[in-house]
Amino acid sequence: MGDQKMKIGFCVIEAASDYREQLLADHQIDLDRIDALIGARAATRCPSTLLALAGGESEAEVKSRRPH
Repeated sequence: MGDQKMKIGFCVIEAASDYREQLLADHQIDLDRIDALIGARAATRCPSTLLALAGGESEAEVKSRRPH
């Protein structure tokens, strides 16, 4: 369930990116800072999912390439 929530979160941030300047001006929401925080957390909590999302592969494909 955690990976699914993360995927939804990435989708929401991607959708909000079109409004980056407006969010900062109107609501003081800095998406650059949020992107950096989420990226750092994702890299440590679920690296396979992050790599899969970045490379367009399934999580299983990424995991299968890892040395055992």
